[in-house]
Amino acid sequence: MTQTQLDAAYGAMMADPDNDSLRSAYYGVLAATEVFVLLEREATQRIEPQLLEMDGIRYALIFDTDARLASFCDAPTPYGAMSGRALVEAIGGARLGLAVNPGVAEASIFVPPEAVEWMRARVGADIEEGGQRIVALNAPMVESVELLKAIDARLAVFAGEGRSAYLVEAQYEADTAHLMVLVGVPEAARASIAGGLAEALRFLVPDMAFDTMFVDAGAEIVAAASRVGLRFDMAPEKAVPTAPQAPGSDPDKPPILH
Repeated sequence: MTQTQLDAAYGAMMADPDNDSLRSAYYGVLAATEVFVLLEREATQRIEPQLLEMDGIRYALIFDTDARLASFCDAPTPYGAMSGRALVEAIGGARLGLAVNPGVAEASIFVPPEAVEWMRARVGADIEEGGQRIVALNAPMVESVELLKAIDARLAVFAGEGRSAYLVEAQYEADTAHLMVLVGVPEAARASIAGGLAEALRFLVPDMAFDTMFVDAGAEIVAAASRVGLRFDMAPEKAVPTAPQAPGSDPDKPPILH
């Protein structure tokens, strides 16, 4: 079976289980992935997941492909498809864990309820567009390869919705912040892209000051950003920008999976 993005994130996390950034990246991929949730009955107003109880903990059964769901079930079973972020918001407060691909993939794992709540606290935030006047643009001070990969993965979801994006450090009149300049993105896609970027940052560097700016291809800032920034191509096939690996972890450590 073809390896999924969740498989890759799981493999990276398990290869270095003490790496906080890789654990955060796994949770971020899980939040962004469309998951198939086994249900007790066909959903109407709200979902009612099928639950598996182990050691006194209840887990909702979820799969990251419909083929894996079908492999688990031996008879037609109602299910719902939604993003991981929508699921953790829907079950928030219910003290449920997530049984991810149980018994049907190497990347099978049980996410405990406290980790679900940790995820829930980080999904759904928007990045606000910078409203201050920009004095200068500088090269971004980003040394985390995981962060660059997470940004690239979020932009890949919107391949074709824009031309390119540049990550820079913006110097405003009063302070500085990292700024993503997104070029040629239609109005209808802007809120979703900003939200996806915000989510990637909240999992990996929640305290990072970050703004977004949507501009047309001919805007003056594009030339300046292209000279000092890290470029991300918003096309179906893109190369991931690279940066030197640096030690250090998310100060708000993600829960460890067992």
